[in-house]
Amino acid sequence: MRYSAAISEIEAAILELKLKVIQLQEAIDVTSAGQLRSVLIHPYNLSTILQRVSLQLPAGLSMLTVLTVQDMYITLLRSYTLL
Repeated sequence: MRYSAAISEIEAAILELKLKVIQLQEAIDVTSAGQLRSVLIHPYNLSTILQRVSLQLPAGLSMLTVLTVQDMYITLLRSYTLL
């Protein structure tokens, strides 16, 4: 009985791993098309990175993208409404 429970847990773990690999592959495919999925990097982390990069830019230069998570979602919604 213990073996069948262990085998069931292993099967569930393998199925979960397969799903994660599929999600990662889809995210990589989308990234190769010039977009970034939150599976690869959480929007909050991306926002933090962009803000840190913008602080390192020389005076007079700025980012060509939004820096906050809220602005990212607003920009994303606007781009969908334009389609």
